[in-house]
Amino acid sequence: MLVLLALSAGYVAGRRSPDLGGSVRRWIRRRPAPSAPTRAWRGRSRLAVVAVAFLATAPVWPLIQPGRMGDELLELAEVAVLVPIVLLFPIAWSLLGGSLPYARRIALLLAASVAGWSLWTVTFGTYASPPTVDDGLRWHLLGTGVVVVAATVYEARWRGIQNSRRWLAGVVVGMAGLAVAVVVPVVGAVRTPPPADAILPLPAAMTIVQEEVGCGLPEPGGFGPYTCSRRYTVRAPSALSSQEMMRTLADHLRRAKGWPMESAGSGTFQFACRRVGWLNPYASCVELRVGQEPATVKIALSYDNVRDHVVY
Repeated sequence: MLVLLALSAGYVAGRRSPDLGGSVRRWIRRRPAPSAPTRAWRGRSRLAVVAVAFLATAPVWPLIQPGRMGDELLELAEVAVLVPIVLLFPIAWSLLGGSLPYARRIALLLAASVAGWSLWTVTFGTYASPPTVDDGLRWHLLGTGVVVVAATVYEARWRGIQNSRRWLAGVVVGMAGLAVAVVVPVVGAVRTPPPADAILPLPAAMTIVQEEVGCGLPEPGGFGPYTCSRRYTVRAPSALSSQEMMRTLADHLRRAKGWPMESAGSGTFQFACRRVGWLNPYASCVELRVGQEPATVKIALSYDNVRDHVVY
């Protein structure tokens, strides 16, 4: 839409292709004269600001996180991915900023935002009901992104672009931060059923007499309003009892599909859940239950938010 408006303006002005780059350069050249002398931002000071921002992420480090149970903490793999993402805009500004003391003040503001993100995540972040850990990350990226964009525009008009290569690198890092802010997943919004091949095909002697696929299914077989499930009712043509069928199916899932059995209770077989990915809080889970009809077994394959805990 913006491109079409620009082209329309060019045609109205009598130009077939409007010179947007030239307009930006002319706007930057018309910057007002500074009211006070400024100093250039040196390399060591730039690195020091990034180091301060990195230290501000200390509350989420695995050895420092305050917590009571292992699954309430951010895992090492998660921290290894989240910390570089959180530092994208401080790094971008360390490349884009040019004049002191203005650039240093913006950098300290970004470092304070990183510290705020770290403390909020370990105090209020969750993996289920909003606001989630991902919501906190998104708010941080959007807020620091607005600050860096506004500060860069102001800096470019005030002093111009002093180092084109460094400035270009900062723009690339900043654009990466904006892209990540857009693609951060929304936890609690899973609407894709788990793949059927996680349990199919079944042993040859058993047939599926009913299949149900949906999201937000109630118990039993559903794990909450934000999860999706596949539920099968299985029958064996031979004279096997439901308990014998369950043992056969459990052995099949363990050997052919790699599902380790976690517990076997009265009328149920529970398998250990599988994590979908490092940064995805959902896991794929399987459960066997005795069917309501004779000689039938119900198989429930669901996505479960296994990290539905507050990060203390």
